[in-house]
Amino acid sequence: MPSSVSRLFVVAVACAADTFTLCNALCDPNITSVKLIQSRGYDLTGQTHVITGGDAGIGFGIALGLAEANARIIFLGHNMEKTAAAMRNITERTQNDKLSSIPINLMSLASVKSAAAAVLSSTAQIDSLICDAGLVSPLVQIPLTADGFESTLEIEYISHFYLVELLLPELRKTKGRVVHTSTTSIDSFAVCAQSGLPAGCLTIDTLSAVARRPNTVGNGNIFLGLWMKTMHARVLSYKERSNGVSAYSFHPGVVATGDIDQFFKPYGGKDAFLKLCEPSGSPDVFLPGQVEACQNNPAWKDVAGQCSSMKWYECLCSGPDDVRKSCPLSAEQGGVTGTYLAAAPRAELEQVNGAFTVACDYTPVLYGDPYVEMVGKIGVTATRDFLERFHRLSLTWIPEENTRDINTDQMDNHLETLNI
Repeated sequence: MPSSVSRLFVVAVACAADTFTLCNALCDPNITSVKLIQSRGYDLTGQTHVITGGDAGIGFGIALGLAEANARIIFLGHNMEKTAAAMRNITERTQNDKLSSIPINLMSLASVKSAAAAVLSSTAQIDSLICDAGLVSPLVQIPLTADGFESTLEIEYISHFYLVELLLPELRKTKGRVVHTSTTSIDSFAVCAQSGLPAGCLTIDTLSAVARRPNTVGNGNIFLGLWMKTMHARVLSYKERSNGVSAYSFHPGVVATGDIDQFFKPYGGKDAFLKLCEPSGSPDVFLPGQVEACQNNPAWKDVAGQCSSMKWYECLCSGPDDVRKSCPLSAEQGGVTGTYLAAAPRAELEQVNGAFTVACDYTPVLYGDPYVEMVGKIGVTATRDFLERFHRLSLTWIPEENTRDINTDQMDNHLETLNI
């Protein structure tokens, strides 16, 4: 790989400067979250992990893995009956009964605050906060929440941002971590197109406006919210480094979760969608114009020849060596990377702190980390400025009494230390 590309990833990839070298920690293509814990001998006895979305799909897969590692788990759930059933299932399978639940409504910042207070009163420590809960289609029937935010964006990002802010003091005490479930195809072209927004939509002014208005076009703001979560992990990794808190985001693959048929519908149904996941597929079929945008993107100029083919990590229906998996993935397969990021030793994760990964610690190049794309397009200084302004904007979206000043000098120092 040309050095101009590999230089951007040398900090983000744990195994080598060459980003196409598969890392030692790369997950086996057919492994599950439980098998990951068993094969690597992770033991989380004495640790407490908090999770949203743990009652089904990817979050359930993560919770199952953490329970196998003997962690105490606090589920923040919207449907308490469904959450209780998931907890019983996990206990039956792992014999771990250190599970509890607290109600939360991610469309209400007041509910988020109440849930965080309940977490803090129920545990003396928090070792990780896993922000998994999300949507597969926008809430057309509830375009705006009572807080005045576009409902999808509040669920996907704003409420999770607030939850992190409320629990950060405890995470600092344990040198804990934040894990955000995200997705691939959150590059600048894809996010704007998927959200029905004009090209170049990722500006602070546009983000500020979009948060307050309905969006029922296409996927609504789902991909935008996931983009925000991924960028938030990067900001956290910088400004909390001196406090020992780390942050990560990951792509789980196409997982059978929620109303997955609703997700498949715009692509012509399940069978049609899964054909797009074949190596012979093209990103243009997912999103017309994607290939051309990729080829013209200065961040990817050195790998532009790869823009027209589907990558193994986009659906994760196969591994890098073309080993096939079930597709869509099961909850336990989809939860592997989230489990890894929550359970692996800190030393193993140091080089991916803040980064976006798939299959445990592999950092994809094309259609991968939006931070790296932004650096490739506008440079480190402008990206650093954007991250600062993005975090300040996020703080304006939560109740004023809970906002904290950013130590921008500290964040600048972290960026300089990381040499990116």
